[in-house]
Amino acid sequence: MTWAVIFTIAIVVIVVAAFIIQRQQRDNAWKQLAADVGGEFISGGAFRASKVQAHIKQWTLTLDTYTLSAGDSTTTFTRLRSGLQNKVGLQFKLFREGLVGKLDKALGGQDIDIGVPDFDDAFVIQGSDPARMQALLTDVKIRQLIQGQRSITLTLKGDELRFEASGVIKDIPRLKSLFELFGELLNRLEG
Repeated sequence: MTWAVIFTIAIVVIVVAAFIIQRQQRDNAWKQLAADVGGEFISGGAFRASKVQAHIKQWTLTLDTYTLSAGDSTTTFTRLRSGLQNKVGLQFKLFREGLVGKLDKALGGQDIDIGVPDFDDAFVIQGSDPARMQALLTDVKIRQLIQGQRSITLTLKGDELRFEASGVIKDIPRLKSLFELFGELLNRLEG
């Protein structure tokens, strides 16, 4: 066996071991989260992502990951989703301003101002009903829970409320905060 073959095998073993360790770390954190929020951890197996399902009142929240491929690179996202009865048809997207948000604003993209300067400066808010978005985000607890997320894309489209962030989130306090945010939002949107 040549050194090149041995080196290649060693690299493959290291990559597979790192993948297994990362998956175990996520699964351990998500099992703890499920226990903390009164939910259920569902193991993904070899080719499916693990997930956590929990219930807040009549809503089922599902935490999982998905991966997008673009050419030679892939990006994994953590998402939290819940269905709801969106009787008023409100649609929105909220995300941290960052470079994309600044560019979007510069090109004339929508950004709803809610009248709270530090929040308005940090986030881009787009939506079908600016008055409803302002009313929703006047809730101090909702704003604090959103501001506590270092990376966030929060959308309401049709009958689905969704959070997404790049990477695999294993930070239990952060995940618990997301479940709390969803509970507050769902109560305000449908309650």
